[in-house]
Amino acid sequence: MKKTSLVKNIFLLIFSLSIIFELSGCLEKLNKNIDEDDKYDGPDKAMAFEFNRTKDPATGDVPTDHLLHAMYYTDSLKALLPFQLIAGYGNWTERGPNSDAVGGSNGNTRANSGIASGRIRAICPDLNDATGKTVFVGGVDGGLWKTTDITASPATWTLINDFFSNMAITSIYQDPFNKQNLYFGTGEAFFNGDAVRGVGVWKSTDGGTTWNQLASTTTYLRCAKIVCDVSGNIYLADRNTGILRSMNGGTSWTNITPSSSASVRAADIEISSTGRMHVSIGIFETTSYYFYTDNPSTTTTAVSAGNWQTATTGYPTSNVDRTELACWGTTLYALPVTNTSDDVPTIYKSINGGVTWAATGSTPSFTSSQGWYCLAIEIDPANPNDVIIGSLDCYRTADTGNTWSQISTWVGTTPVNEYVHADQHIIKWYDGGNKLLIGCDGGIHYSSDGGFAISDRNSGLRIKQFYSCAIHPSTTNYFLAGAQDNGSHQFSTAGLGATVEVTGGDGAFVKIDQKAPANQFTSYVYNQYRRSTNSGATWSTTNLSSTTGQFINPIDFDTVSTIMYCSSSAGTYRRWTNPLTGTTSVEVGITALNNNSVTAVTVSPYTGNRVYFGTTNDVGSTKLCYVDNANTIASGSAGTNINTGLPTNVTTACVAVGTDDQHLMVCYSNYGVASVWVSSDGGSSWTSLDNNGVNLPDMPVRWCMFVPGSNTSAIIATEAGVYVTTSFSGTTTPWFPSPSSPQCVPTCCNTEVRMA
Repeated sequence: MKKTSLVKNIFLLIFSLSIIFELSGCLEKLNKNIDEDDKYDGPDKAMAFEFNRTKDPATGDVPTDHLLHAMYYTDSLKALLPFQLIAGYGNWTERGPNSDAVGGSNGNTRANSGIASGRIRAICPDLNDATGKTVFVGGVDGGLWKTTDITASPATWTLINDFFSNMAITSIYQDPFNKQNLYFGTGEAFFNGDAVRGVGVWKSTDGGTTWNQLASTTTYLRCAKIVCDVSGNIYLADRNTGILRSMNGGTSWTNITPSSSASVRAADIEISSTGRMHVSIGIFETTSYYFYTDNPSTTTTAVSAGNWQTATTGYPTSNVDRTELACWGTTLYALPVTNTSDDVPTIYKSINGGVTWAATGSTPSFTSSQGWYCLAIEIDPANPNDVIIGSLDCYRTADTGNTWSQISTWVGTTPVNEYVHADQHIIKWYDGGNKLLIGCDGGIHYSSDGGFAISDRNSGLRIKQFYSCAIHPSTTNYFLAGAQDNGSHQFSTAGLGATVEVTGGDGAFVKIDQKAPANQFTSYVYNQYRRSTNSGATWSTTNLSSTTGQFINPIDFDTVSTIMYCSSSAGTYRRWTNPLTGTTSVEVGITALNNNSVTAVTVSPYTGNRVYFGTTNDVGSTKLCYVDNANTIASGSAGTNINTGLPTNVTTACVAVGTDDQHLMVCYSNYGVASVWVSSDGGSSWTSLDNNGVNLPDMPVRWCMFVPGSNTSAIIATEAGVYVTTSFSGTTTPWFPSPSSPQCVPTCCNTEVRMA
């Protein structure tokens, strides 16, 4: 579509996929009587994809301190500098959704018409409320929320804050000694591909109303658990640092990781009602460790009398990815995840405070090879024989683990008619065993009878993680968006409203035909697509390939030639020639791609059948090229390289076109590089708009676009939120953060414009 007419209405939508990715594990979900291609999530497969997108090519690592600097820099600019608006592009209105519903036959059905929100790992019932109705939850990408009545359906949620400099809330705990003190830790610890980075611990001293980052914790990046003892001392399990203790409210910390542990990757901390503290250490290592101490406030790193102790008869710790613990009094349960299958083959129990362990009578098949990623267990505080576990679905035992029964279903209505979204991360049993809360990739679920009847409390929780969007060319407020682990959604109302999940599984890139908008597309992982030719009323499935392309696969639709162009195998692009009617596609090898994988696809709006491709650096220098006659060109063709002067060891995030094919913009999603470049001569030469961290913080830029009708103004989506500039001046280009846009929660962002 040409960008020459006046803009009547623009929606720039920033969507989130949390990202530090490190290789491990495999996630396979059960079919459960739906198309198996609509399963949710593949965290391990996204890992390599996203880790390479963000790493500093000079070091091979993701520099979290640079992210922290970017957040602080952005916040300071918002507070101190007058923001230069570009015809209204600095003002934002939240679009949600605030709830959702399943529509059609392609969405993942939910028992009792359940509502989903987004991933929750942190839940904290407020000890200041004797009724047990007030609850805090933390989204791993959506900030801190609170309801004063979890028993209400729907509950009313209040957003405490989603402008923290980090929103990856992974654990919340309230000081039982001083209930006005609450703490939350940030950063997902278990190597999932969509793991969101953290930057320490936040503290509230007024019962959760206001929060401040503890300056002593900014290097604690992967908080698996934070807890307090009855005296108010704080304990933190951090994957990168180990077990830490603070006895002064978080002002300073002492590392108390047991000396005999060859790992510092702390996975879990539990403090029993007896005062004994139990820890599991080891995440994706050949050996994991279990320790306990009766003196957590005084223990040193020593494994000796009065300090750390080990079990005399333990549960398996060799070849274990992680172990989740639960305790009540002297009763403990352990869920060790084997690294050969990523399952929990056997649940273990101790009845003497962790001194000796024995296998329970049976173990249900509940992890489906994803125990490394999502795992939860909780003991009924009124009855230690009563236990609930969760991973893909939730199970319960009332006889100390001799038998288990399924109590929730993530899709459909069998074997039970109680909906809990897949991938459970936390189970909270409280109020004498009457109330039960479950946090998962689809939000929070509540039971008032200990898990027999379960219903969601997700309405109003606006924490979905979106990858991309597509905007209808003429129908105001209509757009599609693809969400991590929560399908693809149809927005159709003004302002903040509900959506319809039109297709299930992971929602990825989406497209709407700008000339014939009844034709719409959503996508699942790799080259698997869903198509509607009746404005999203019904959808059909077209799976071109379940192995080629990126996990979240970049695509673009040529509205003139009605061809879909997609990333595919290394050194190729995939041409889907009849996306409106059929399944004909072909891989086209292009020499200019240098055998690298395509990570950005843009169809030229000016030159017919010209497509721009940007790559990562799989086997050689990153390439940027265009292919003319892309609709008919045969494999083995050359393409035209336009990457002279551009960075060569990076991942291309986006290619944008201005008012003609002479004016181009490209951005990169790696740390440690100049991220934004422009050309005014069709790519023969390039000018950097980023002085590698000087005028724009050193952070990934996820998407870029020219302001419509301008070749010298731009909007970019970054790790720290939306930035804009009104004038290009090389490496001194002034960039300003949009004051009303939250950070992108270390995310993969996509921007879309609707033109008149």
